[in-house]
Amino acid sequence: MKQQLRRTVLLFLASITLLAACKKEDTTGIPNQPGRTNQVQFVVDSLPGETTVNGDVYALFTIMNDRNETVMSNQRLSFTFNGKYITEKITLSPGSFRVVRFQVVNGSNVTRFAAPVTGSAKAPQVQRPLAVAFALPEITVKSVGIDVLKVESGDQPESFGYPAGSFNLPPAGAETFFRVRLKAVVNIGDITYDSIPASFTIQSWDQQGIVHTKDTIMGAGVHEIQLPQSHTKYRVSMSKWGLSEEIILMKNQVVDGALYTLAASRAAKKLQQEMSYAWQGGEWLVYEKRNFAYDGQGRLSEILTYTRDPYQGTLKLSTREVLTYQGNEVHIDAFAGTSA
Repeated sequence: MKQQLRRTVLLFLASITLLAACKKEDTTGIPNQPGRTNQVQFVVDSLPGETTVNGDVYALFTIMNDRNETVMSNQRLSFTFNGKYITEKITLSPGSFRVVRFQVVNGSNVTRFAAPVTGSAKAPQVQRPLAVAFALPEITVKSVGIDVLKVESGDQPESFGYPAGSFNLPPAGAETFFRVRLKAVVNIGDITYDSIPASFTIQSWDQQGIVHTKDTIMGAGVHEIQLPQSHTKYRVSMSKWGLSEEIILMKNQVVDGALYTLAASRAAKKLQQEMSYAWQGGEWLVYEKRNFAYDGQGRLSEILTYTRDPYQGTLKLSTREVLTYQGNEVHIDAFAGTSA
């Protein structure tokens, strides 16, 4: 009897061990985790009218498996840009899947682009309408290409094959905007200042020809502005250190998301005079002065040095240096006083 009871206990323990060993971890929908290789990322070759990632841009998508079960619904991932728009990686259990919805939204969750569904009015405009199928074996990192179209003013979700209300759109009649980026650059001679604050004046002309003006000061680096899409013409002016530059764009010339660099330039000012002071008798007195002269090519050609006469208290020419150029060489001849 004891032997039979012992055999039963051993069989029970073995069955528990076997069940534990056969238990499979469900990794469906787990964000990117180190060490996992059954992952997928989505690649969008281009966003119509965009040149780079413009501010906060996200993919919003839904995935179903081969049993028509929703695996991920309205999942949001951020993009990176390296010539193409690539989402973060996500981890799924090995299997077959379909992307049935795919939108590109901004930081306010407004739908800016969408992948049309097969059979919709917009579907013929892309090569890969939804649903886009893909499979994940045990070990792979899968890149899945998605084609999107811009959601224009007046577009409805139904034209893309989505149910009514699927897009988060601005209210009807609300102004829409181009989002462009500005950068100020100033070149002084051979020196470029490409990260400086500057004053900007932004003007736009509406359809009645009325000019709308905004003056602002932007810090160093790149800054985003909005231009009303209902207006017909735009002018952006930049000023810094007495220099100015402007760009004028008609509506059909504006590229949403583009970077516009306003660069102003001038020749570097050449040093004309240098004076050295000393505190003497309760006041600052000039004890040495140098005057600099330049030739027709802008090269330094002469230096005249004046020093204070301790007896007369006046500045007198003490040294005259003449510079001559031969190829890449410069020769300096120094003369005392006014002699040459």
